[in-house]
Order: sequence, then C-alpha cells, then structure tokens
Amino acid sequence: MLPMTIADMDIATPDFVLDAMRSVLDDQVLGYVAPSHDFYQAFIHWEAVRHSVQLTRDQIILASGVVPAMAFAIRHLTATNDRIVVMAPYYTPYEKIVTGNHRQFVAFPLKEIDGQYAIDFEALEDVLAVANTTAMVICNPHNPSGRVWTLPELQRLQSLANKYNILVLDDEIHDDTTPPQNYPISMLSKLMAPDKVAKTVMFKAPTKAFNMAGSKVSFMVTRHPELLATLKDAAAAEAFEELNTMGLVGAQAAYEKGAEWLDAVNGYLAENCEHLVTTLKETTRIVPMSPRPRISLGWISGPMACQKTN
Repeated sequence: MLPMTIADMDIATPDFVLDAMRSVLDDQVLGYVAPSHDFYQAFIHWEAVRHSVQLTRDQIILASGVVPAMAFAIRHLTATNDRIVVMAPYYTPYEKIVTGNHRQFVAFPLKEIDGQYAIDFEALEDVLAVANTTAMVICNPHNPSGRVWTLPELQRLQSLANKYNILVLDDEIHDDTTPPQNYPISMLSKLMAPDKVAKTVMFKAPTKAFNMAGSKVSFMVTRHPELLATLKDAAAAEAFEELNTMGLVGAQAAYEKGAEWLDAVNGYLAENCEHLVTTLKETTRIVPMSPRPRISLGWISGPMACQKTN
C-alpha cells in the first residue's frame, strides 16, 4: 500500500529552512523570540509577488496553524448555533472545529461535471439565504480534490457572501503548491476588486509548500476593520500569537529564500501528476480528477453564465 497523503512530502525540507533553524540551536539558548520586522516583511513580500495580495503588518495575526486559526475565528466571529457552510467533500478537521465550537455544520455538496467538481451557485444561494447562516469556508485549491477555483467562480462566491452578509473563511494553505499554469487566485487578490471584498479572513502558512508542518506557524489576515479589531483583541486576551521559535525563523527563511526552490518542486510535482494520470488511464479503470479547471461555466445560470474557464 502506497499512501498518497497531502500533509507531508517525501521531498526533504529545504536546506535554507533547516540552516535557519540550526543557527538558533547554535546560539545554545532557546529563549523568547518575538517576530521581527523582517519576518513580517518576508510574508508580505511573498504574498505581493506570488499572489498579488497587498498587505500591511497590522492586518496580520499569527497562529500556530491554519486549523487552530480557523477555530479561533469561528469562536470569535460567529455565535453559538450559527450555520457554517462547507463545500463537500471536505477536509475532515473543518467539521470538528465547527461542531466542537457548538455551531451547525452545513455540508454543501459539489457537483461532479465532466469528471471534475463544480459549484452549483443557485443551490448554494438557497443554502446561504437560510436564516442563521453566517459563515462559509472556501478552500482554494479545494481539499481533497485539488480543484483550483477560477476568478469568475471566486467573484461569484464573494458576491453571494456580500449579498447575504456571510463571513468568508478562506483557507489558502495549498495555494503555493501548484504549477504556474494553474496558479490559484487569492480571495484577497487585487483581481477580486478589494473594495468589494468584505467579510473575508484568509488563512495561510508556509508549512505545506516547504514541508515544515511540525514547525507550527501560520498567518490569519483580514482587511475588514471590525473583524480585525475583534480578532486582535481576542488574540491579545488569549496570548494567541506566541509561536514556536523554529516556526518564526523557518517561515522567514522560506519566504525570503524559497521562490526558486519551490518553482523547481512544483515543476517536479506537475510532471509526477501527469505521469500518474497517464499511467492510470492506460493501465487501470481509475479516472483521476484533474485539479486544472477545464469545465465550461455555461451550465450555471446567472451573471457568470457566459464566461468560460481557460
């Protein structure tokens, strides 16, 4: 049995990350370390260059991981018994952090069209319109299918969220591990028209892309003033932003020095994916689901109906 999980790669954590961690050990004192200006700037620069997301330091809240950060946001930005919508199939911990915090977990089934998942926006609107529905989880690329949502799809999701005053919990942890021709668009990208991106909280970490999940570091980001104030106050009250020293130095090294390494890894992974798809088609009856958007959006009624994916 060959497990093909997504949390860790067989590719080793890059040397520039390990070297940064070793330099801390060489000091022979594992004391308190506060996140530096350069630490924040490394993440801000990465998001601007790789994802067209413009951030400031005060819009960022640190966390030990994306799942704990999402649970934190659910506790402080929604109320007991609120309905939270999650696209199904879904990453299993989503359900745990929703029900564990005494909210209603609403699984919204994706439709399979031409061997690939798609969103039935009319059905989704009906779900979002139900009373006491206050939040929606968007995972891009989608976990577990790997489906990369297109700009028209993301814009329509945001439009529905604005219409029904829905909090968008935007998990982008896997957005760095995709080939350039299939690069995801962030919900906070300037392509999304920032003036229309309302109640959105983005969750991001270097841990998947650089195979350093054990270092426990992630970022929670929002531009919404009221959401930001609530999260900042809660984080201060709970000492939520105190992170592992190795996570701090490892993340900074990854974002400062990792672009060339990651491009090479993504190219290698893309070749592996193509080889796997070809082999399965030629030697088995297994039909793999491609992460690349290849379906027409024409089956969807509404303002995006005439637009097609690449």
